[in-house]
Amino acid sequence: MKSRTVFSFNIGQVIALRRRLGLSPQKFAQAAGIPPQMVHQWENLRTSKPSARSLEILANTFGVDINYFFIQTEHRKDDQPSSAR
Repeated sequence: MKSRTVFSFNIGQVIALRRRLGLSPQKFAQAAGIPPQMVHQWENLRTSKPSARSLEILANTFGVDINYFFIQTEHRKDDQPSSAR
């Protein structure tokens, strides 16, 4: 069976990075040169996701690979929702 790799954004990685660096959300945003409201929306509302450009800025500013912000999962090609079976 063939599988496909799916990458999903994980806000937990952004929060973990910020905490590991000992930065408040506001200081984290300031260091990255992004509006603090963006970090607040990502962390608290979880309704918005960082743009590719924002992730690139975070990765470059804090010295992590952009893939750090994603979770990789494998899905078999024959997987279907249970309602489709």
